[in-house]
Amino acid sequence: MQSLEEWIELDLGRSTKPLSPLMRRVITAWQTMRRSETAGDLTTILASLPQLKTLVEQIPPHLDDALNTATAYDVRIYLADQFDSDFRRACAAADLPVEGQFPRYLVYPIRIYVDGRRLGVLVNRTLHRGLRVSRVVEAVSKERSRLMSRSFSARYFLIDLASAYDGLIELESAKNRVTMSGHEVGLRDVYKRLVPMRQWRTDYPETFFAFDLHRLFQSGDVHAPDGRRVHLAPARQARLNLTILDGSGRESQLGLIAFRRD
Repeated sequence: MQSLEEWIELDLGRSTKPLSPLMRRVITAWQTMRRSETAGDLTTILASLPQLKTLVEQIPPHLDDALNTATAYDVRIYLADQFDSDFRRACAAADLPVEGQFPRYLVYPIRIYVDGRRLGVLVNRTLHRGLRVSRVVEAVSKERSRLMSRSFSARYFLIDLASAYDGLIELESAKNRVTMSGHEVGLRDVYKRLVPMRQWRTDYPETFFAFDLHRLFQSGDVHAPDGRRVHLAPARQARLNLTILDGSGRESQLGLIAFRRD
């Protein structure tokens, strides 16, 4: 089976090619007719309308050919059998590290979902209509570059982490009637405290939070302004962990955080 890219360029392109000059001529003739109508130029109007009629009559056979070509391509089979290999090859050519399997992928820190129902691709919750892998990879690369270039301050990120952590510790201490300072809390709980409104999480999803933790590791800065050191550890339940790259780019599964004075 042809890839979607090949089919669009070759088969569909061949069937739609004759329509392009026809449509340009139709548009030009129609614009001429409208200008003449505005000016009251009956001579040009009477010349333009027959020309338009002749041009329009030439369109249906080419439209039928294009429609027959379009309906002959089984995009469902393409998605099931070939999209994955095409996507991986395009990612490799763009030097993008892809993980996962159809229909869900991760090009860190970008999550990608191929939506077969809407025939589009979600790139971090933004739906991109169409399935041409070249355009999908272009969208992923653009979003990844945007994230990589986003300003980041390890100091201010640590301040926000420590503030969210302290708020959770205060709640736990009140509930248990004992000081819980230095105890571990869930990273996902800290994230939800940092981004309390669900609609805000569209702009700052968990993957972005995990990416900022990766950038914190890269910075080497591990102390909050008050001198406490941040500690991260895996949670006992794997589902509570986030996949985070350490400072050297290795994957870590981390789900707990604490701020302690060493």
